[in-house]
Amino acid sequence: MQKLAFPKIGLTLEDKQGVKVTQNGKSYFARDWQLTDDVEEVIETSIRHGVDKLWVEGHPSKWESQHIYFSKSNSLPRDYLIGGEGLKMRDRITINKKHKEILDTERQKGNLKFCEQNGMGRHLVIDWDKNTLIKVIEATKRPCPVSSFIFGKKVAGVTGLEPAASGVTGQRSNQLSYTPELCQVRSPQPCDNPSIG
Repeated sequence: MQKLAFPKIGLTLEDKQGVKVTQNGKSYFARDWQLTDDVEEVIETSIRHGVDKLWVEGHPSKWESQHIYFSKSNSLPRDYLIGGEGLKMRDRITINKKHKEILDTERQKGNLKFCEQNGMGRHLVIDWDKNTLIKVIEATKRPCPVSSFIFGKKVAGVTGLEPAASGVTGQRSNQLSYTPELCQVRSPQPCDNPSIG
């Protein structure tokens, strides 16, 4: 039985015809996975770059899972998982769609390749590659720009996200008043076949 231990973050992984993941008193069993060199590399790269939580509140929801989860915190949502969500893709990493805007910016610069799932949660899929994973982790550490439009829908106005308030004189004011940036976000290419070219 192979075992990986990371005592500073309270994490152990045991290879038991699947991988038992235990961290800070919570455990789950990632069936069909083994602690291969590739899996260990993803785990160690993630931890080294601060993505060191292998469960998030509510995920996995059962003792058994077909994924190994990765997040910067134990709060929802997770950042990524190994494998394809809803699929048995052992050579893919599925990135949470919450990172779509910032990662699309990196793709437009030519720094990153990914595709979007057609079904399931429409998350992003990257090839299983250490350098690509590091690019994703570094890009998602930067704050995402606040945009007033996402895919053509207005989400925040000049008053921001708080309603304008009336002052003593009857004037309308907003302490967080700002003009949101207009961000153009290109829709990612769907991936019928998750091979990324």
